[in-house]
Amino acid sequence: MSADAADPTAELKQKTTQATAEAEFAKAETERLKAEKALADARKAVDPIIEASKAEKERLEGQKAAVDAKKALLDSTKSADQAAAQAAIGTVAASGIAGDLTLKPDAGKGEATLLAARAICKAAAAVAAEINDKAAGKCIVIRQGFEQFVNYRQFVLQRTLLERVFAAANREAARLQADADRAVGQTRPAGADALPAAAPILTTAGVALDALAKLGSYLLSNVEVGTIALSPDGDQLVAAVTEELLKKNLDVVLPNRRLPSTDELGATLKVVEDLVAQAGTAADRLADTAKTTADAAAKESDDTRKKALQAAAKTYEDAAAVLRKAITKAEEFIASLGTADAKGIVLLSKIVQEKAQYDLLLQKDTLVLSLDVRASVGSYYTRKNLWNFLSSSIPFFVMGGTVITFDLSDTAGKVVAAGLVPVHSGFVSVDRVGGYV
Repeated sequence: MSADAADPTAELKQKTTQATAEAEFAKAETERLKAEKALADARKAVDPIIEASKAEKERLEGQKAAVDAKKALLDSTKSADQAAAQAAIGTVAASGIAGDLTLKPDAGKGEATLLAARAICKAAAAVAAEINDKAAGKCIVIRQGFEQFVNYRQFVLQRTLLERVFAAANREAARLQADADRAVGQTRPAGADALPAAAPILTTAGVALDALAKLGSYLLSNVEVGTIALSPDGDQLVAAVTEELLKKNLDVVLPNRRLPSTDELGATLKVVEDLVAQAGTAADRLADTAKTTADAAAKESDDTRKKALQAAAKTYEDAAAVLRKAITKAEEFIASLGTADAKGIVLLSKIVQEKAQYDLLLQKDTLVLSLDVRASVGSYYTRKNLWNFLSSSIPFFVMGGTVITFDLSDTAGKVVAAGLVPVHSGFVSVDRVGGYV
């Protein structure tokens, strides 16, 4: 028997040995490939851009080092020179003042206000020069603002409506009175204690009275108050223009300076007062008739006649009530005229004042000059430089300016002259404003 036949594991050992040999070969082959790759990498050419960048970096770092060394030398030399100079002239202590400019709230507002006033004077001179030839021989009535007789127009409108209300109330009362007269079998002579005949229905008077109440709101003013850097001042413009016109020997009237008389106050309300008095007399007469008729009804024994008299008494009282309702509205209207605005000015005084102006404008050879300040502006800027240091001036500059409008027209509203005048004062140092204005 052979040895191979005697060892049953011989074949397995042989295969194991073969596998081990193959593994060793594969490992050796892998090492060979790695070595070849390393050799190839080592033999690759170096990138010229990368090499150039590295060289440039090294060169710049060298230059920086040289510059730093020179700076260190100069600094040490400067320090030595300063020490020598200080030793020669002595030490000067710092003042503690940095030269800062601190602006508090409203800084420069006073100066800007003065400059804006000067701008208004310039604008006034321009207005006077523009209208001088056109105003020669005329009476110039100066008005502030462009609202024309707002209160007086509304008063006239409401008074007219009130007259119509009383007319409607009188007609309605006359109709009711006629119905009552027929009910009691009376015939009134024409014109004998009679109210105007022909009437609309009672609701017509009610609608008119309601319209009157709503119209009253137009006599009120909504006031809104705000703050700005510089407030437009129309009085300044009026005063400045008046001065310029007087210098040119023109005839000037300021209607707002005119004091209304007691007679004017009474005359303004006379129409309404007469309406109230007439309606009151008629209402009292109707009330008396109603009472007399009611008393007669109480004494009447005939039932049919009694009912007729009672109905007539009620109708007479209704007629009186219509007139009293109109009187109440008129009294409310009169009371509203005594209401003061936010400035304490009574509405009636405004109406009388505007009526006086209106009457003045109806005179011959009269022109109206309307003036308005559309804006008053102010601004500032700061400037710090060597020249401020040398001159010791305050580097704070302010300006004031204005924009005004005007128109000159006749009493028919035909415009004779008009314009808009903007004026800029220029920027002025705050410490020189006093000499500038």
